[in-house]
Amino acid sequence: MSHARPATNRSFRVALEGFGETEHALLSSHLRFDDGHGPAYVPVHDPAQGELRVVDADQPHLVQRVVAERRLGDTVFVGAGAPPHAIARIARPIEPALIRRELDHLIAQRTVRIGLDIELPLVGSGVVGSPPVDLLLHDLAPPDTADEKSAPRAGHGGGRAALVVDDSPIARKFLTTRLQRLGYVVQAAADGEQALEIAARERFVIAFIDVNLGRAASPDGLELCQQLRQRANERGLPAPAVVLVADRGASASERVRASLVGCDGYLTKPLLEPEFLEVLSTADPPFRQQAVAAAS
Repeated sequence: MSHARPATNRSFRVALEGFGETEHALLSSHLRFDDGHGPAYVPVHDPAQGELRVVDADQPHLVQRVVAERRLGDTVFVGAGAPPHAIARIARPIEPALIRRELDHLIAQRTVRIGLDIELPLVGSGVVGSPPVDLLLHDLAPPDTADEKSAPRAGHGGGRAALVVDDSPIARKFLTTRLQRLGYVVQAAADGEQALEIAARERFVIAFIDVNLGRAASPDGLELCQQLRQRANERGLPAPAVVLVADRGASASERVRASLVGCDGYLTKPLLEPEFLEVLSTADPPFRQQAVAAAS
């Protein structure tokens, strides 16, 4: 069986829809920059040619067209008019780095259902006879899951508690689902403040935290790592293992800072299965022990 080229090594056409001249130029310039890490992006004008889309959500007719064409699974909405069931959305003012991150997540989510770094067909890929693939958030959740916390499932997580903290809904759902399918009971938070509220009520063996949490008034990932450890120590409880998750192209100095705050693991997006499992096995030793026992 031949496998498609991994999504992280591919170039993807991105249609920019509805933006003014200045915003379009800003987005085009940023997307064309290829740092060699993860997917590369090529801006295009024709929506029909775009494998992915970035749409001005403040133009209702564009939003309606995306919904009608069942393209929610590969669209980043920019502005206040994004539909409530949108997967990827960014508020104005435009921050190209955040838009690029959401595009990375839209690509990464396509590996969730098969658990491998294998590219699945994209909507608008131009393959004659291929049906549209519209991977929505409900495709990523286990069928018996009503929210981001699920009952224990079979796997080496053994029903142990995990926390996921990320300000991106799609990244949060993506990682939550991976952990649930490995047997963890997962709770998720959109920012550091919410994570601390959850941690005050419940204990976790491991936490996956986005380094670049978006809200200025809330702790970022590095600060949250420190505060989770400090609060556990104050209560006389074991501190959870912390895995910090950085955007692609994170600098070496950021990795050093992560090490200085005492994290137990470090990953970069999009998350690939081999690295993810290796870090998980290191940060949560029972996971490795049960995997070895199961293999023998």
